[in-house]
Amino acid sequence: MSDRTPGQRFSNQRPPSSAAPIASHGPTPSPTRPTKPPQVRSTPPLVGVVVTVLVVIVAVSLVVLGTRPSKPTDAPSTPSDHVSAAYSPSPGWQGIEFTCDAYNATGYWQVSSPVRQDDDVTLETTINVDHGNLRFTFFALSNQSSSPIYYPTDGTMASGTVSAGDSSTGTVIFNLPPGEWTLYIATAVGDQFAALLISG
Repeated sequence: MSDRTPGQRFSNQRPPSSAAPIASHGPTPSPTRPTKPPQVRSTPPLVGVVVTVLVVIVAVSLVVLGTRPSKPTDAPSTPSDHVSAAYSPSPGWQGIEFTCDAYNATGYWQVSSPVRQDDDVTLETTINVDHGNLRFTFFALSNQSSSPIYYPTDGTMASGTVSAGDSSTGTVIFNLPPGEWTLYIATAVGDQFAALLISG
């Protein structure tokens, strides 16, 4: 049996402490705030501005220099550099300026009125070449029927070559029935590049 009366506490038993702990008299520490990383102030984008300006200057220079016409060189002139002069046919002849892409040739071609003797038709012709070296021949086609192609049978200029700056005159002879014809001047392989009408 215990000698303790109801409600009696042991002398060495302390009542449970329900009070809040006594605050210290020192300064109360403030709550810790999250620290921000130090801000680094960026310097003005001077390098970027300089680079941009340089790029613009280079681009403008390239455009200006690229579009400026180059100074022509003083190359010596040659007969092939001359532009075709204004030609006119000889009296009683007919003529035409021509361009032959096959030989990169330009010039003037003219023929006389045909002279008939039986079935032979003789024409005088002159070829002036301003540019390129022209190799030529002739053929004729009837304007009234689907006749075959007629090639020269004779003549001093039935075919040949004329160089730039030169001219050549001669005869071309065909065996043709009377009628209307188209006379063609052609390359050495027969590709026509100019034509004139003849009658006789």
